[in-house]
Amino acid sequence: MNVSFAEISKTLRERRRELGVSQADLARLSGLSLHGLSDIETGKGNPTMETLLKVLQVLGLQILLKPTAPGAFTNATEVSKES
Repeated sequence: MNVSFAEISKTLRERRRELGVSQADLARLSGLSLHGLSDIETGKGNPTMETLLKVLQVLGLQILLKPTAPGAFTNATEVSKES
């Protein structure tokens, strides 16, 4: 299952609301501007991984990485050998 940035943004916004945290407080705790956080929550931003991880940490969330399909790494390796 591929996850879009819009889905990530929605999850962040919902989690913030569940915790009863204002955008201003989350921005301050994450070291972001209010405008920057608003852009992330609305899917308009393009945060760096570092920025996204800061927001996730404050919200008590994490990113879980897992293979998309068995053998996906093998296929990627074969493609890079052909290059």
